[in-house]
Amino acid sequence: MPLSMRICIALETPRNSKKNIFKFKWIQNIDTKMYYEIPADKQNPSDHCALFAVQKVKNILSSIKTTGSFRACVIPLTTELEQLYFDDDGDVISKEEYLQLTYSPVYETKPEKEQTVLSELLKKIKEMNISVSNKKDIKDIKDNFVLNNFDGKNASVTSSLETFETQCSRCGVEADADKILTLRLFLGGTAKEWFASKLIVLG
Repeated sequence: MPLSMRICIALETPRNSKKNIFKFKWIQNIDTKMYYEIPADKQNPSDHCALFAVQKVKNILSSIKTTGSFRACVIPLTTELEQLYFDDDGDVISKEEYLQLTYSPVYETKPEKEQTVLSELLKKIKEMNISVSNKKDIKDIKDNFVLNNFDGKNASVTSSLETFETQCSRCGVEADADKILTLRLFLGGTAKEWFASKLIVLG
């Protein structure tokens, strides 16, 4: 049983709401490279009262000021937290539910090469006034692509983007604005959440 665990808390705006709320996104067993995602409907502070009562977590919350910001930190496992988030065998749980394992969680820092590729692509959004009324019909473009959706788990970011660029060349998608709009159609799960969070950070 680990003596501590790494957690991630983010400030988000839920859909159909104008009010920001803190969300408990994932747990990492620091003895491994594995992360465990908190179910989307169980990320609110009210679902994790004991965790949000920890003084270090309170300090973390006070440091998160803007929507899309997050903090990851290591906290010691008290007896109460151990019982809440680990079963007798050391497997990660929340409210007695076994959590989804991932190696690439939302809000986690990507390897440098992958981070650079994604960041450069997303910076184009700030440099252009992108309108949905492009010359190309983006949905028609998607139908011509031979490409599986990327959810942050089924392949590496680098290989997925390289395949995406190949398909863009094959289908004649050359403008950066068209590429960005098309890319969004092939994202799902944590990849889509990460993309959305980056848009928020970039303004």
